[in-house]
Amino acid sequence: MAKALLLDRPSGTFARFLVPQDLRAQVGRRYLVRRLPPTDRDGVRLVGACMGYALGRVFQRMRTEPVSDPKKLLDDVLKAAQRGDVLEYIIQGPNGFMLKVDDAADHARAMEALPVILQGLAPTSTSANVSPVPSAPAKALPMLHASVALFLTQLAEKNPAAATLLETRHSVELFRDLTRDKPLAEIGVEECDAFRAALSLWPARARVLPDYKGLTPRAIIAKAKKLKPPGLNVRTKEKHLDRLRVFFNWSVQRRWMSTNPLTGVRLQSKAQKYAPKRRGFTRDELKRLFDPALRREHCLTEPSKFWVPLLALYTGARLRELAQLRVVDVRQIANVWGIDITVDAGSLKNAASQRFVPLPDAILNAGLLDYVQALTERGLDRLFPDGSWDAKNGPGDRISKWWARTYMPAAGLDDDALVFHSFRHALASMGDELGFTEAQIGAITGHQGTSVLRTHYIQAGELPERKLRMNALAVAFDVPLVEGYEALALDWLKLEKLTERRTAVANRAAQNFKR
Repeated sequence: MAKALLLDRPSGTFARFLVPQDLRAQVGRRYLVRRLPPTDRDGVRLVGACMGYALGRVFQRMRTEPVSDPKKLLDDVLKAAQRGDVLEYIIQGPNGFMLKVDDAADHARAMEALPVILQGLAPTSTSANVSPVPSAPAKALPMLHASVALFLTQLAEKNPAAATLLETRHSVELFRDLTRDKPLAEIGVEECDAFRAALSLWPARARVLPDYKGLTPRAIIAKAKKLKPPGLNVRTKEKHLDRLRVFFNWSVQRRWMSTNPLTGVRLQSKAQKYAPKRRGFTRDELKRLFDPALRREHCLTEPSKFWVPLLALYTGARLRELAQLRVVDVRQIANVWGIDITVDAGSLKNAASQRFVPLPDAILNAGLLDYVQALTERGLDRLFPDGSWDAKNGPGDRISKWWARTYMPAAGLDDDALVFHSFRHALASMGDELGFTEAQIGAITGHQGTSVLRTHYIQAGELPERKLRMNALAVAFDVPLVEGYEALALDWLKLEKLTERRTAVANRAAQNFKR
């Protein structure tokens, strides 16, 4: 099928078709341009698609048999398609004989040869019932922009993680906004190559930088060409293509596209993609991060800034797991205090992530239980009421940005391999140094199994030994003594109002959902 490029000019809308390179000598030109009838935009696209379909069939015929007058044949076909007369002519004869031809010219030639054909098939027959039979009405081809909206609607119905939906929406809508609306069947490698070129110019954090705020994607790229800001890293570009690949697979499954144009397209080799990109904090880096003076300057005004890094260091829990904890999740089992990480607090990475992690004495000595008691007395249900447990990017979004943009630079750490997740790497590495088995480390970090029952069944008899291992890890880290809970300068009234407001918003959302 030839693809129509729609050109809007003062005199009207025109469709331009590229003549295949191997046929240009026969046709005598590189492009075929025809004016389209005045109608609405959908009608223009449909006529262009019909003309492209008809041209594609003529091009195929010209490759397999000689054509005496290619120019006249192309003109006739385009005029017929422009009128909407996309016909398939069928010649019917006796004994079930049927011959299908592509156009009126073929039909006339076949009619001349029909007596000879019929004589060979049935000597006694000299006549036939001959009639042109129009094909079924052309079905409207699904368009790119409308298909993107449907895809995102159906994706949201699967109730994915908020971050997954947000990121997928960003990637697919970016492709939509950078690509002219056309039938999905016409989307190919050219459009994907153009998208990859756009990603190479797209500024990092373009949606939040003041220079690009409020601009359309095309305007952002045009401005980025002049300003030349830092761009996306290769892994981020790969993620954009991965999300777009999901959209194309969905389109192929619906038979709106014949193939996925991104199949096999990779910006990184497998070795590059799966090469380690993170590492754990060293002892020296941990001492810098938990320097008492630095913590006094940055961590004493908000509970999440004070407690979340400490809990991450001493438990190895993921940022999301910590950020969404409730007050009731800090509890005691068999005289061992710990944090109970369950799906009741929020979504987890997998079933094995459910676990009870004993808290080392270092955390308890810092006053965590006093802090929990204060929250309980004030009727606050979230362990970190100042956090972003209801953010569109998921719990932990706010503390993650503060850690990466403010606290790490303040500690003088700018290694790209160091992120908040490096606490988990540090704990696993330290456990290995202390001789812990893989199962013992997995019981702390949540990598011990895939069965929910096996993973979250708490064997109280094992907790004292696990608590000893947590204390051993805390001693091995050897970070400076942290300030106690009493050092926090908390505005409890502000936290209470914040919780009340979020609770009201959540209740309204639940009521609207029920309606």
